This record gives sequence, C-alpha cells and structure tokens, in this order.
Amino acid sequence: VYLSVYVHHLLLLSVSIQRTSSPTSRCLGPQKSFIELNCSKMSQQEVDDLEISVNEAIRAQTPVTTHVLQVGSPELEEVRSRGLPDDHVGPVRVIEIHGIDSNMCCGTHLSNLSHLQSIKLLHTENKRGHVQLFYVAGQRVLEYLNRSVGIERNLSKLLSCGPEDHVECVERLQKAQKTSAKATRTHLREIAQLLVFQHLHTESRDPVACIHRDDGDIEFMNIVANELTPQGIVCLVTIGPEKGTGQFLLAGPEDLVFSLGPKVAKVLDGKGGGRKGRYQGKVNSLCGKAQAESLIREAVAPKT
Repeated sequence: VYLSVYVHHLLLLSVSIQRTSSPTSRCLGPQKSFIELNCSKMSQQEVDDLEISVNEAIRAQTPVTTHVLQVGSPELEEVRSRGLPDDHVGPVRVIEIHGIDSNMCCGTHLSNLSHLQSIKLLHTENKRGHVQLFYVAGQRVLEYLNRSVGIERNLSKLLSCGPEDHVECVERLQKAQKTSAKATRTHLREIAQLLVFQHLHTESRDPVACIHRDDGDIEFMNIVANELTPQGIVCLVTIGPEKGTGQFLLAGPEDLVFSLGPKVAKVLDGKGGGRKGRYQGKVNSLCGKAQAESLIREAVAPKT
C-alpha cells in the first residue's frame, strides 16, 4: 500500500501540472485522498481527461526509476521541486516517472505504474480559492466500487426501482415531503388559531391557558402566545411527545413570567430564558405539565 501511495500522488501531481495547474498540497486519507490544485475551478471535462491520462500511463507500465543525485549537479537543477533546506547535506533522491516528470521524494516506490492497477477521480471541492481533487487508487478502487454497489442495491430495494431511476425517485420523494411539510405548517397555524378562538369564547374565560401539541413547532407556540397574552391570559404552551424531550413557552405579564419561568423549567426538567414577558426553553420531560400548570394557577389566583 505505502509503495503505491507515493507513486499515485506523484503521477497525479505530474499530469495535473501538464494539464491544469500546479499543486499546493495533498492529503493521504484512510479511504480516499486528494491533491489541492492552484486554480479556482476545474471542469468535469478536465477531470475526465486527467483520469484518462493517468490510467493510460498505468496501462502502459510506465517505468518508475529512482536516481541519487549530488547537490549542484546539472540533472538535479532540472528537477521540479520546492527546493532543498538550507542545512541539507549529502545526495538527493529523485523519482522519475519516465516521459512524465521527475520529482524529489524520499519515499519507497514501485518499479512501474502498472502496480497501481487504476486511479478513479471522484469529485472536486472548492476550498480557499483552490480546487481539491479527490480520488482512490489501486485496491481502494475495488473497495469503493463494492461499497457503491452495496449502497445501490439497498437503494433499489428501498425505492422499488432500478439504479437508473434512483435520482428521479428521490426527487419525487423530496418534492412530496416539501408539499406535505407545507400542508402540515398550514394545518398547525389553523389549529393554533382554533384553540385560541375556543379559549377566548368560553362562557367563563380562564385566565390561564395550558396548551399542548405533540407535533407543534415554534410558530405554533408563538401564534398561541401572540393571540392570548394581549387579552390578559397567561399562557403555557408545550410541544413534543408526552413522555420525552420537548419545548415550552411561558408568556404573560413580565414580572410574573420572570418569577415563574425558572420554576416551570425546573418541574419540566429543562432550561430556558427570555425577556419582555416571554420565557422559553427545552425540556427533558413533559410529564410535569400538570405540576407546572398548578404553579401558574397558584401565582395568578386572587390573593385573599
């Protein structure tokens, strides 16, 4: 593995210089690697052409030769490199990929490129104005293919269609999910408004409103609070499963909410914060809703 790692890096770096631009860095990853190129973008056609070139060199069994050169020799002056450290002494190892490039490298190398088997260029990512070109080589190509085939087969079962229809099927599902989510939000708004209407139009209006909705969201809580608190009603709105984590919103007179908010959060096993007559937070258990309601009713009850 380590023998091929050095060579496929040099091969990609060398051919990329000929076809696109100079490399700025590289990364040898546990599953896939990348080289970073000094360009702002790289077209798919350029990626395809580069992949063809490096694999042609592999199939041609291009020789890889190690040369040991002395500092100051004419041959060393022609080698592409970043230069040697100022304190370097002794000979310099140069790796020549015949007909492609020569480069200083202290790694151990194969005798020819055919041992790499193949290189598959995966994709590019733009980072800090440079292009990172990801790839796999050698045995990793087969491992990557095996993982991809496994994923493809699983998706075919889940989506009930062939691989050629995966993208279209997922796009349909995403569109349906967005439509469903939009309808759900609309229904939640209507339910919130209906609950507010019911509370405001009872014969004896309750000064406290404790409203829970398993499938509610932040907007649901805010609609209820925005409609009821101007009517002088103290609201405790909770959302989430009855026996699980959720959220709460306590709304009412600022002094009352400032005093009750931390107590409500405590009985609901949660934390919260707020200002201007609002106190909200996340809770670990909604089982304490009844106890929280009791605290609120006790606080708003007329004093005798």
